[in-house]
Amino acid sequence: MSGDNPADVFIEEVALSLEQIGWPRMAGRILAYLLICSPDHQTQQNIAAALGASKASISTMLSLLQEADSVDKVPIPGGRRDYHYRLRDDVWLSLARRQLQHHRRLADIAARGVASLSLGEAGGKRLRDFAKNQRCCYEEVAEGIDNWVRAQEKTAQPPEQPQKG
Repeated sequence: MSGDNPADVFIEEVALSLEQIGWPRMAGRILAYLLICSPDHQTQQNIAAALGASKASISTMLSLLQEADSVDKVPIPGGRRDYHYRLRDDVWLSLARRQLQHHRRLADIAARGVASLSLGEAGGKRLRDFAKNQRCCYEEVAEGIDNWVRAQEKTAQPPEQPQKG
């Protein structure tokens, strides 16, 4: 990878952004590469070569991405024994739903804490603010998911046929 190639710059920017929210940088690189590669499915060896990384590192991160429901391992008919990897068709919806579950869990935990803990004024306020924040995040992500699903359904519908008149 070089800093002069726009694809390499894009891959690194995605990877650094995902690293800031806790993803391993190499997982972010793989995700970004699979987002822009052609064809849309690649062998582990192709991914390693494209990213200048070891096959061991790619293997570990592909396993993590599969566990996160982000990448599918697909056999290619007539191909060698190698599997190919591609982004799941619903990768963004899957990731958003995981985020939604996370905010819901935190909101529920915080609400139970507010109800069960006898905290002083400052601690109680911090905990109530945290509960409100997580509930708000949950609602915003839920609304975003609903908007995304509606937009996808709209674009998936065939265009209306003109009425014969």
